Amino acid sequence: MKTPIDLKLDGKSVATISSFSYETPWATGRVEFKEQSLFRKLVSVSSLSSFDLEMDELGVEEDKQEELWESKLKELGISWADFELKDDGRWSISPCDGHARPIYSPHFYETGFIDWRP
Repeated sequence: MKTPIDLKLDGKSVATISSFSYETPWATGRVEFKEQSLFRKLVSVSSLSSFDLEMDELGVEEDKQEELWESKLKELGISWADFELKDDGRWSISPCDGHARPIYSPHFYETGFIDWRP
């Protein structure tokens, strides 16, 4: 796939993927967002996914889990609604050929990269 690749959220262009590699089943690219605030929010949302796995391993009672979740959301400066930014069906890429293709399980990193499943 040739770069640059247009990254879209809900059909709206939000970033450009300037480099690209693929190793089944994951694709990786350097991403440059138009709005840094959205990028920072997506990095926080991605880190919250890791927190979800940690919570499963802790075996904490449900009411304590809720406290820990609320604390983590506050620490990251995001809301439950922001967590929906990672939902499949919202993300697509448009390579140079212009045909939008859905992507799945996007994960954003502070280093300026994105992983996704084509």
